[in-house]
Amino acid sequence: MASSTLAAARARISQLDIEIEKLQRLMDPLLAEREKCSQTVADFKYPVLTLPPEITSEIFLQFLPSYPERPNVIGPQSPPFLLQICRQWRDVALATPALWSTVDLFLDNPRYDAQQKDLLERWLRRSGNCGLHSAGV
Repeated sequence: MASSTLAAARARISQLDIEIEKLQRLMDPLLAEREKCSQTVADFKYPVLTLPPEITSEIFLQFLPSYPERPNVIGPQSPPFLLQICRQWRDVALATPALWSTVDLFLDNPRYDAQQKDLLERWLRRSGNCGLHSAGV
C-alpha cells in the first residue's frame, strides 16, 4: 500500500513540474513586460520637479498667506507641510529663508511649552538673514 502511495506522489510531482514549466513559459514574457514598464516609470520625471530651484522657491513664497496674515505652524497650509512632499521640495523649502520669516505663534499662551520653544528656534534658524516676524511676539 505504501509503494502505491509513493508512486502516486511521484507521478503527481511530475505532473506539477510540467504545469510549473508551462506557467513559467507564460510568465517570462509577462515579467519582461513588467520590467519594461517599471523602467518607464523609473525614468519618468514629473514636470514640476524639472523647475529650477529658484522658480520652485518663488512658488513656495506665493504659497504663503498675504501680509498681515501669518502661515499656520502645522497643516496643509504651513511651510513644514512642503517638507513632506518629496526630498527635492524639502531641500528647496529649507534653502528658502523667506518662507520661514513669518510665523503665527502666541508666546503669551499659557500652554507655551518646551515643544513650542523648540519649534520657534527651528523656525528662527530656517529664517536665516530674513529674521522672524510673529503675530504673537
